[in-house]
Amino acid sequence: MAVITSAQAGYADLASTWTGGVVPGNGDYAIVNHAVTVRQNWTVGQNHAQVAQFGGTAVGAILVNGPASGNFAQANNPYVANKAGSLTLQPGVVLTARGNVILATGNTTTAANLTLQNGTPPAPTTLIFDSSQAAAPMSTIYVLDIVMLAKVIAQGPAAIGGYQNTLITSNIATGSPARISCGTVFCNYPASDGGILTPTAWTFAHTVASGAAAAALAVTAASLNGGTADDAAGNAAVLTGLAGALGVSEDGIAPVASVAASPSSGYVGADGTITVTVTFSKPVTVAGGSPSIALNDGATVRSTPSPGGSPQCQPLALAASTPTTWTFRRTVSSGTALDSPVAVTSVSLGGATVTDEAGNAAALGAVVASLGVSGDGIAPVGTLASSGSVGAGQTITVTIGWSKPVTLSGGTPSITMSDGSVLPLASSTATAWTFTHTVAVGTAAASLSVTAVSLNGAPAIDEAGKPAALSGLTVPLGITQDGIAPTATLSATPGSGTVGSGGLVTIRATWSKAVTVSGTPSITLSDGSVLSLASSTSNVWTFLHTVSSGAAAAALSVTLASLNGGSAADAAGNAAVLTGLTGALGVSEDGTAPTVTGVTANPATAVLGVAQSCVLTVTPVTALGVIRWS
Repeated sequence: MAVITSAQAGYADLASTWTGGVVPGNGDYAIVNHAVTVRQNWTVGQNHAQVAQFGGTAVGAILVNGPASGNFAQANNPYVANKAGSLTLQPGVVLTARGNVILATGNTTTAANLTLQNGTPPAPTTLIFDSSQAAAPMSTIYVLDIVMLAKVIAQGPAAIGGYQNTLITSNIATGSPARISCGTVFCNYPASDGGILTPTAWTFAHTVASGAAAAALAVTAASLNGGTADDAAGNAAVLTGLAGALGVSEDGIAPVASVAASPSSGYVGADGTITVTVTFSKPVTVAGGSPSIALNDGATVRSTPSPGGSPQCQPLALAASTPTTWTFRRTVSSGTALDSPVAVTSVSLGGATVTDEAGNAAALGAVVASLGVSGDGIAPVGTLASSGSVGAGQTITVTIGWSKPVTLSGGTPSITMSDGSVLPLASSTATAWTFTHTVAVGTAAASLSVTAVSLNGAPAIDEAGKPAALSGLTVPLGITQDGIAPTATLSATPGSGTVGSGGLVTIRATWSKAVTVSGTPSITLSDGSVLSLASSTSNVWTFLHTVSSGAAAAALSVTLASLNGGSAADAAGNAAVLTGLTGALGVSEDGTAPTVTGVTANPATAVLGVAQSCVLTVTPVTALGVIRWS
C-alpha cells in the first residue's frame, strides 16, 4: 500500500498531478491537497478496516484536506491544515472507492468538497463504494466539518451506490451535521446526519436559526431541483402533499434578562431593604441549581464566620421567582456603608439551566449593571467646634459639623450651655449647624461646655433616613468665658502726712486681675500735674510725683485717668475699668518755704545786765513755732 499525495491541481489520471509522478490506484491511499478532477473511471483504495475515531493507521481510499483540516488532525493520520483540496467527478465518470472517503474541512468559507457533476442516463456520474473484498464490511464518506461547509454534491442524475455502505456521516462530536444535496432518486444517508431519502420515505432536517422569530412551521413548497421522483412503473411522484402545516413551532429568540432595583434611586438606610428584580422577556424554566447574584457592596454577599474566624462572602441567593422574574433582597445592616450606587457584578446559575419553552438559553449579560440606588446604614455623626472672644458682650460661635449631609425639618434645634444659657440654632447647612452665645457682663469666669442638645421636634436625618447621632455632642468646648472687667484700687507712698518741695510721692494702681496695656496711660492730680505711667506689671501700674517748689499746701488726689488712645484689657478682652484710678491719696504736699514777717523782744526796752535775758519772737509766713535765743 502506498500513500500518494497530490502535488498540484490537475486531472487524477495525470502523473504530474501526484507527488513522485505516480497515479494512485487499486491498493493506494490518495491524499488530495489540491483541486483534482476525475475525468475517467478511477479505482482507488485498499479495503482496510475502518478504525474508530480515526486513531489508527491511515485507512480507506481518499482523504481530501480542506482549508482548515488541521483542526481535525488525529494521531497517525495525514490530515494537513490550510489546503485547498477538492475532488470533482466529471459527467459519466465512475469512481470506485475501495475504502473510506474522508472530507476534512474546518471553520472557513471554502470547503473540502466532493462534487459529482451532471451525467446523462444511462451513464450517470457515480461514486461506488466497493467493500466486497473489505476486511470490514463498511465503507463510509466521512465529512469532518464543524461549520457544515463540507459537501458531497450530486448534480443531475448522478448516483451514489455500492455494497453494504453507510454513505454519509459527520464528525458527530462537533455537533455539526453534514449536508448532502442530491438530484437523484437514490441518495441515502442517516437521519442523525441531516435527513434520509429512501424509495419510500424522504426525511428533511431543519435547524432553527439563532434569532428566528417564534412562528408555526409549515412547508410552503417542494422541488426536485432538476431531479426526478417516480415509482417503479414510471409514475411521477405528486409533490402537492409535501406542503402544509407541520404542527410544530420554532423560536430562535433567547429570553433576555434585565435588572432593576426598588427603590431605583436615592439611599436605603439601616435595616432597609433593596429589592433586586431580574425580569425576562419571556417565561423561563430553572432546572438543576439555584441562581444567585453578587453585588459590588461587599455585603450583597453575606458575611458568615468561617472556621478560622474570618468572614466568608456568600452570593445573594434567590428569594422568590416566577416564570418571568427573579427576586433578590438585600438588607442594609446598621453601621454598614455600601458602594454608591449598588451594582450587580456577576450572575451565577449555581449549576442550573435557564431556558424558555423552546430550549433557548436565557441571555443574562444585561443583569450585570448599576442599580442606581445606594445603601447607607451609618448614622451622621456630629463634632463640636467653637471660636470667638470670651469677654463680656462678646460672641462665641459653637458649630456642630456633620459627617454627612443631614436634612432638618419641623422645628428649631437648640443646645444648652454649662452656664445655663439655651442657644437656638442660628444658621445651618446640610453639614453644619451654628449656634451663637453672647457673654453677659458680670459673668463669672468658667470653662464652657455643651450639656444638652435638643431637636425640639425637628427630625435630623441623612439621605438614607438614618437619624443623626446626638450623644457625642455634650462635651467641653475647651474655652473659658469671663464677663467680669478688671478694676483698680489706688495707694500712695507715703500714704499720709505732707511731702515738701522735691519730695517724691509714689502712686500705685493695683488691678483685680491681670491687665494687658498698650500705649502710655496717665493720671491727673488735684494740683493739675499729669503723670505718665512710669512702670507696670500685669497687675500694678506705677506713677511718680515730685512735689514742686512753691506748690501750695494741699491734700493730693487723682482727678482723672486716661489711656491716651491706648488700651487696657484682661485676657478675656474685658476692658479695664478706670474709675477706680481716681480718688484721694491720703497724703498732702507743700512746696512753699517759710518766711519771717517780724521780730519782737520782751522786754521790748531795757538794758540787760549780766545774767539777765530777753525773749525774741520771730513770726514766720507759715506757723513754724516760736524761735527763742538766749
